[in-house]
Amino acid sequence: MSLIKISLLFFLGLLLVVGCATGPRRPRGSRLPPVVSASPRSPEREASNVYIETGKNFLEDGHYSRAIDSFQEAINVDPSNGVGFYYMAWIKYKMGEYDQVENYLSRAEDLLGGDKAWKDRLEELRSEISPPSL
Repeated sequence: MSLIKISLLFFLGLLLVVGCATGPRRPRGSRLPPVVSASPRSPEREASNVYIETGKNFLEDGHYSRAIDSFQEAINVDPSNGVGFYYMAWIKYKMGEYDQVENYLSRAEDLLGGDKAWKDRLEELRSEISPPSL
């Protein structure tokens, strides 16, 4: 087993232990889309998805800077996971950091544009950030 896989497995185990130690989370009525994509599963993708789920929890709790850190880690671990880019675009938009939104959104569109469900979400976010044309 490579050092990267061992490190990822260790990290996932650590997240599981920490998550269990904090007790059960309250049920959430989140409107945030689930982390699902047609991409093949890999240890990197699984770790990236854990970071995304953690970031979504931070978002729902109002901890935006911690959410950004989680989404950035998701991208660092698996730069082909468009979901991480989508959430970075979304949170940057919500925080008013408009100069960074387009880069993240474009990357998300490149990676997720072929998936119908994500394409709809991407178009919705794109229409939200783009002023209507006259």
